[in-house]
Amino acid sequence: MFKRITTGELQDLRKSSDDFLLLNVLSRDAFRQDHIVGSENVPIDRPDFVDAVDEKVASDRRKKVVVYCASEHCDASTRAAEKLDESGFADVYDYKGGMEAWNAAGRGGDASAKPKVPARSDDVPPALPIPPGTATSARDSTGAPPRSDAKPSGGRARGSDGNRR
Repeated sequence: MFKRITTGELQDLRKSSDDFLLLNVLSRDAFRQDHIVGSENVPIDRPDFVDAVDEKVASDRRKKVVVYCASEHCDASTRAAEKLDESGFADVYDYKGGMEAWNAAGRGGDASAKPKVPARSDDVPPALPIPPGTATSARDSTGAPPRSDAKPSGGRARGSDGNRR
């Protein structure tokens, strides 16, 4: 049977040397918007949810798994904990407070955090390359924003006297 875990208990677990999988079970979009630093993402609605979690723990179903979702009013983490428990995972915890309780405790999430284990290629779409010569910002090569008093040079550099060279 899975167990419930509080914000304080999750904080203590993260500080300990225990090896565990912290798993956000919401959609990829929700995970990108906010998640607990170091957590992985396997959406509960994936048809292969249990197999995907099994892969994350390298088929060691004795490994501690903590699942969480958006808030105590969200049932995704409880459904995930039940699925894992029924599938033979031995050490499953439901962090019922989710992102709402984590953020309320001042722990904060991080939409840019990198998970401890690289995501599978089917979990995260690949980055698209930027074609050469494509402007990516309004800043110049030094990183400075454009000057508001700058005039177009017509393709030639201007000297300190303002004349084209």
